[in-house]
Amino acid sequence: MFTLFTSTGTKSFNVSVDEIGTQMLSTSKHGYILPFEVVSILLLAAMVGCIVIAMKPSEPEPVAPPLVTVENIEDKPTSPVVVIPSVSAPLIIEEV
Repeated sequence: MFTLFTSTGTKSFNVSVDEIGTQMLSTSKHGYILPFEVVSILLLAAMVGCIVIAMKPSEPEPVAPPLVTVENIEDKPTSPVVVIPSVSAPLIIEEV
């Protein structure tokens, strides 16, 4: 089945780039300046959001572990003491 399209006799459109640009940035009734500006602000906000998400937080400086001193308050000798400073409160382990 073939369909033949015939011309309706109307003039073809001959639109220049200058006319398209004038129509897009026009502030008249059929202009597109407001949607153009809204989209540009939306894209700017998206770019700023991407930059904020991509930024790495600065790494804190390493904190030196606190020094723990063990004193022998009795006169008798004590067994060796092991101090583990990596936990939040130092853990002291003594041999029995």
